[in-house]
Amino acid sequence: MFLILNVSFIIFLMRVGIDLVAVKKFLKVKKTDYWRWSHVFTVNEWAYAFRDVHRAEHLAGMFAAKEAAMKASGRMGVEYLKFFEVRHTARGAPSLRRAGYRVSISHDRTYAIAVVLVE
Repeated sequence: MFLILNVSFIIFLMRVGIDLVAVKKFLKVKKTDYWRWSHVFTVNEWAYAFRDVHRAEHLAGMFAAKEAAMKASGRMGVEYLKFFEVRHTARGAPSLRRAGYRVSISHDRTYAIAVVLVE
């Protein structure tokens, strides 16, 4: 007796990027410093970061997400930092303004980490 199996394989190619940032790099950043950071953060990202007292953690997390997205996409360079805009839902869940990109951000008082998957 012969058993014939028809097996179809679907290959999913996913790219992963990860980045870890020290929060202390953003501790002295003030809301009025946007002109120094406008090449990195969008106006919406800046407003989100300064909505509460955890601005350094938010900025570090968004910076880590941008770096992770660049690594996952293979697009490296300062010119791509604003290309990957981090958005947040009303409940605070992050997303990237790029189709096919998934992001997770976590932070404490010392470090922020982000992982990006590109489908």
